[in-house]
Amino acid sequence: MYAFVQLNALDKLIFWLLVFKITTSTAINHFLWLICTSFNQQFVMEFEPALVIEEWEMILDFFENSFGKRPTEMEPILLLIGVQELGQGHAHFTKEQKQDLLHIATCKVLSYSDFYRLEGLDEEGWPHWENVQTIPSLPLKEQELLLKAHIIHYFKTEVFQNENN
Repeated sequence: MYAFVQLNALDKLIFWLLVFKITTSTAINHFLWLICTSFNQQFVMEFEPALVIEEWEMILDFFENSFGKRPTEMEPILLLIGVQELGQGHAHFTKEQKQDLLHIATCKVLSYSDFYRLEGLDEEGWPHWENVQTIPSLPLKEQELLLKAHIIHYFKTEVFQNENN
């Protein structure tokens, strides 16, 4: 399961000690701890990689059931999130606009851990995001898990919630 927790100074110290202990043991294979820090707050996203993989399959199933095609990469999913966040409906996008949509989607999902904050919209209605903290340098597999976990959170809070209403 996912947990976003706000930590005080003592909790941060205990957490860092815990992280050091976990990363020096085999427990890192069972849990992946991602730390998201800003000047005012610290959030921790904890998740089990096996759970992310299982829930990612549910996202892929959703795409297959909704669009008749199962994505083999993350890019089409991010593109759809970008179009959704742009809020201008279906349109033909240039290659540059598609890159911008991928950026919008990445910023949106990583905003759940306070990596980005929405600055506002430009005159054409495109959202602009501010990078408020550095994304931790992670090995490729952990980067993928980080992004997938945030995409899963997006679908649970923004897409599946709306379907149930």
